[in-house]
Amino acid sequence: MGRGRRRRRRQLTGGILALDLSSTVGWAYGLPGRGPALDFGSWALARTSNDTMGSRFASFDNELRAALKRFRPQHLCLEAPLPPQAQTNATSCRIAYGLDAIARGNAYRFSCAVHAIDTRSARAEVVPKPPRGMFRDDKVSKDTIIAWAKSQGRAVTNDHQADALVILEYYRHRLA
Repeated sequence: MGRGRRRRRRQLTGGILALDLSSTVGWAYGLPGRGPALDFGSWALARTSNDTMGSRFASFDNELRAALKRFRPQHLCLEAPLPPQAQTNATSCRIAYGLDAIARGNAYRFSCAVHAIDTRSARAEVVPKPPRGMFRDDKVSKDTIIAWAKSQGRAVTNDHQADALVILEYYRHRLA
């Protein structure tokens, strides 16, 4: 009597996982080269009423580990936090650097190369310059980034997802 073969769910491996780091983390996964992102989304990090940031960090750690297990990327591209002197809010600064540290620790654990990406540079290179008046202080507006992602056939629901797609495309251009 022969044994039946079990079908394994194909697991994606290699590739690039891009993260837009904030209280809602945008993420996008794709392979090097041309072609659309294979998957994207966002994680709303947990908060408690007496939030000491621990709940956000634990939530991010859980979500990131699950994504790293699922995708097994070779590259982890992170939104580079602003330098401390450029930060305008101490809590935001601690969150940015805390998320960055957690991501780097997990990248080490999963043997991923880490790349810090300046989101402003990525947007300038990837997103076509909109008509005059859509920039604010030489920054691309959130609406413009979302419109760009939708023009790429991606049904993004927030600017965090769109920024993760921008980071992914920017790094893919770098690898080409």
